[in-house]
Amino acid sequence: MKQLSIIDVLDAFSDEPISIGDRLVILGFKKDETAKAFSKSLLEAKVYGSSFLKFLQDNAAKLPDTIGVPPQPLPDGFANPYDSGPKTIGQRLTEIGMAENDKSEMFDRDTLNLSVGGEEFTEFLVRNQKKLLGKIEQMAMKEGQ
Repeated sequence: MKQLSIIDVLDAFSDEPISIGDRLVILGFKKDETAKAFSKSLLEAKVYGSSFLKFLQDNAAKLPDTIGVPPQPLPDGFANPYDSGPKTIGQRLTEIGMAENDKSEMFDRDTLNLSVGGEEFTEFLVRNQKKLLGKIEQMAMKEGQ
């Protein structure tokens, strides 16, 4: 199943008469599964976006639980940079994809070697967001040139 885009969602709730079945398909529901939950005449009923929203609210429990993008397996060697176990800030920055030279440009060795838990790492990122965002902006500017 494809991942929904904002355009798909907007199309599903457009303010023109479109059948409930077609709107459900736009949102990623399969026709055969919705046919089991709702009558053919209901699925063929043409409604406006606001009425479709009301339909979804009233029938959420009846809708098949198959919408969405199937999860992909985690890559081999995946390490959660936010887990509670102790790791250095440098290790956690590597786990979120930061290159070694970028880390050493932004933070001193003592900071990178500091052992923290996942919650402390999150706080570290928040406290240093201007520095991190500045680096991302700098990298984006290099790519654009």
